[in-house]
Amino acid sequence: MPVPRPDAGPPWRPTRRAAVLSACGVFLLRQVAAADAPGLLAFPGAGAVGLVPPDGYLPQTDPPGFFARDGSGVISVAEAELPRGNPSRAEVLAQFATISDRRLAAFGVRDVRRRTIRTDAIDGSLGVGTAGSGTESETVWSLYFIGAHAMGSLSWRVAGAMTPAIEAEMERVLRTVVTRAPAPLPERLAALPFAFDTALHDLTRVLAGAVILASRERDAQMLLALLAPDSDAADRTEAARRVMQHPLVLAMVRDPVWEAGREAPVPLAGLPGLVLRARVTQTPTARPMVAVLRVGFAEDGRRLVVLGCAPASGAAAVAAEERRFDRLAASVALR
Repeated sequence: MPVPRPDAGPPWRPTRRAAVLSACGVFLLRQVAAADAPGLLAFPGAGAVGLVPPDGYLPQTDPPGFFARDGSGVISVAEAELPRGNPSRAEVLAQFATISDRRLAAFGVRDVRRRTIRTDAIDGSLGVGTAGSGTESETVWSLYFIGAHAMGSLSWRVAGAMTPAIEAEMERVLRTVVTRAPAPLPERLAALPFAFDTALHDLTRVLAGAVILASRERDAQMLLALLAPDSDAADRTEAARRVMQHPLVLAMVRDPVWEAGREAPVPLAGLPGLVLRARVTQTPTARPMVAVLRVGFAEDGRRLVVLGCAPASGAAAVAAEERRFDRLAASVALR
């Protein structure tokens, strides 16, 4: 059976990340005071996935993970609910390996070596490879895993070629990865990098850095998330459309057919943004849906996303649902 795909997305290149840190260090460091002490288990974004980060790494919640104080590396963490239907661990790991290989190839990672990771807490598929060349060379790890409480992915990029010291630290960190039952709802909401009006819709799921909601009136779903930059996109329109490839979105809807001429420049949470519309297919049911995608672009390239999906059941009903999406989008503010 298909397995929902947790994915940390394309991690920032360390050289790019160093520039980002110099521009908005205060913004990223605002979470440090509330973080666990160095050497202790930390759960980015109060999520279900935790690990003991390397020495010199500081926590961030937008997107969830850790970054090296000196700008030499970044760890991105993502989580997803456990798959339905109780597939075997072997089946899940096989799908993880396929997904990971495709994504590593898409982001230019070569010479990938893959193996299975098994600890007391998780079973996972680990790929290790190299990206870039010369002074831009990076070592890349991509771990997809399943634990007792959640599935997840961990992506770690470090500047330079593999060394025994880096490999030893990577092994140590990977074997600290654990999952836990969800934190209390107030804690998870407070850890989100954005605020919104929780009275407008029913909360379905709060993840690290994202929230999924449902309409109280109709069979509609909404996703709010702050995603990493997409440095491979040619322009903002492409960066917005590529949101539909994110695993959080693919778990909801797929196969977008974009409506020509419906793109519009509309700010979101004070950021320059775009609104796009598409016909999509609901992933679990294959039901035809209408999607309204709003994306706001932060100065450092991160994408604030508000995605609303409603059944394609008549123009009047769709218009009414879009107005509800508008109210939700108007309530969103970055913290």
